[in-house]
Amino acid sequence: LEQFRGDGALADVHPAILFLKKKGVDRVVIPSIFPYELGRQFAQHFIIEVGTDSLYTHERAIKSTAEIAWIEASQRACEQAVEKARLFLKECTIDDDTLRHEGFNDPISSSVVRSIIDESLYGNGFLGVDTIISCGMESSDPHAKGNGLLRPFVPIVLDVFPRSLATLYFADQTRTFFKGEPARAYQKMYAAVLQAQEEAIGRIKDGVDGKDLFNGVCETFARIGYPTDVSQRPVQGFIHGLGHGVGIEIHEAPNLGTRSCQLKEGMVVTVEPGLYYSRSELDIVGGIRIEDMVLVTKNGCKNLTN
Repeated sequence: LEQFRGDGALADVHPAILFLKKKGVDRVVIPSIFPYELGRQFAQHFIIEVGTDSLYTHERAIKSTAEIAWIEASQRACEQAVEKARLFLKECTIDDDTLRHEGFNDPISSSVVRSIIDESLYGNGFLGVDTIISCGMESSDPHAKGNGLLRPFVPIVLDVFPRSLATLYFADQTRTFFKGEPARAYQKMYAAVLQAQEEAIGRIKDGVDGKDLFNGVCETFARIGYPTDVSQRPVQGFIHGLGHGVGIEIHEAPNLGTRSCQLKEGMVVTVEPGLYYSRSELDIVGGIRIEDMVLVTKNGCKNLTN
């Protein structure tokens, strides 16, 4: 770096700028999330163009054999943590409108189950990142982390997406549990989500358009009796995309949603349909989501979730 700096006129310039200047670069394309201060310095020395974020992620969409193994390792740790949470909920008892466990004086909250999951993950070398444990009305927001008490007879959504501390690769899995026999309306809703997911997974293969998969799930929900009307406020029904790529980021290319996106062999994507209701016209309040990760193959896909 000292020889790059020469007589000291560039003493305070970032090493990346010095390197590029030494190589004779005069034009740089940066992503939209580029740090402001570094971008300001770059603009003093180069012609700057802001590129689309896909420019920096498309090569990561198709995973190598090693990357697939790293994602599967994260998924095994995820499944172990979710199983511990399931067994804990199974041991709980119903006390009026709360859940109790002999190891705790107070009713069981989202934070208790989150701690069980995150401690399991960390003990195996993985980091729980904003683990979602939402219940009842909270679960009607698919991104609500969950903070309240867990209740019987309503959905308890566990969305777990750990990152390996060794490889930095993520996994992603969602399960919806009920403590106590749920009402028939919830059972029907759960069955609809499971059917939509299984149909979508059955259609995944190299060359399929993610938009077609998303539309197929929307059509399945509407046919069963769960249409989504985007003119409503708040919007209810199937209110998010069908899935996304997983790798060194929890959300990366490709995306299965309203935009066309061709799946290719070697991609790892989630398949996570869900239904969400914050009003009680259908005698249901809350959300139900089921999420697996699959590896796209030439003639189908391999479910990476046990």
